[in-house]
Amino acid sequence: MMDVYAFHFCRGLRRRIDLMSGDIENRRPFLDDGEIVGTPSIATSIATSMPEASVRTLITNAPHPAARGPVGWRGFARGVTQSFIGQASMLSLVSTDEEYEGTMKSWGFTALMFGLFTAHFLFGACVYHFVAGWPIVNALYFSAITITTVGYGDLEPESSAMMTFQIVYIFISITLISFAIGTVAANMVGDVTVSHNTLIGLAIGQILIFLLLGAAFFSAMENWSFLQALYFSTVTLSSVGYGDLVPSHPLTKSVCMLYAVIGVIMTSNVIGQVTSEIVGRKQAADRKMFYRKALTLERIIAIDLDNSGSVSELEFLLYMLEKTKLVSREDLENIQGTFRFFDKNGDGVLSIADLKLMNNQELSDVKEYSNKLSAIPKGIKPPFSGSPAAA
Repeated sequence: MMDVYAFHFCRGLRRRIDLMSGDIENRRPFLDDGEIVGTPSIATSIATSMPEASVRTLITNAPHPAARGPVGWRGFARGVTQSFIGQASMLSLVSTDEEYEGTMKSWGFTALMFGLFTAHFLFGACVYHFVAGWPIVNALYFSAITITTVGYGDLEPESSAMMTFQIVYIFISITLISFAIGTVAANMVGDVTVSHNTLIGLAIGQILIFLLLGAAFFSAMENWSFLQALYFSTVTLSSVGYGDLVPSHPLTKSVCMLYAVIGVIMTSNVIGQVTSEIVGRKQAADRKMFYRKALTLERIIAIDLDNSGSVSELEFLLYMLEKTKLVSREDLENIQGTFRFFDKNGDGVLSIADLKLMNNQELSDVKEYSNKLSAIPKGIKPPFSGSPAAA
């Protein structure tokens, strides 16, 4: 295991130095899995000044302030690996056009929400089945209509313990269904380039088709008229749940579980999109009115951040972004702080020179550890020596 870590350390170090070379035109892009592919290597000089054997010794033996004992080498290796990832993230700003992606739009977050939603649904069904003693179909059915806040009223908790559980379960269900709706909405926006009106129209069309399919199914299974079945589907998708019509067939209850969950999320998403469109248009109109306002002496003084007596295009842009609430002051300060962190020489621009300064600083830290190890007299066992397997 130590050799594997040492190999990745050396390979990462060399690639990291490769990326610090000035050959930007020939730099190849980053791979999707996070591996970094550098330019024609200058790793020969690195290997000459710091052989791989020394790096292996460094990883195994170097003291690390955050860890003691045999775990020390692991902490150091992880720290260096994280610095590689940080460098890669910064360099990708130079070599590629990266698009910011929100957390809620990631597949990992979607999978997490789906897992939590499913676990919550099954947990409630297990409580209703094993504690309340309901048949499994009724337990699953009641859990579904509770999560979706439909609540037909055909089933209800009878004991004080189940009522207490239901109070907690309902609040958790509302939270999870809200996150589920938000996740679906975020992923629907994604990289779609069509207008909001088109998205809303498509979503409404999907709901209408879903309503008609549900009405046809429930009408056939429950011997309801098509109007009654359409009424039941509408009451379900809107989460109103009057309870005057309820499914009685076990198969109908099983289908109703999925129908209620999917339908409520679809309907809530459309309502959210319509609301967002209305609010967005109102805000856009307010911004246009604000843009047309004439510049006054007071506004020029407020915009003139550097007190130079004049307003630059950048100052005007920052002022407008903040006043129209497109970004907050905290956002601007965080972005400015990030820029200053990477601007190592303080010249106000990000350049290859800044990246090389970052690299030289980290490389000097590595060589300092190496020099400390070299100063240890022969015959004296260095700290944290031994293989990870022994740990």
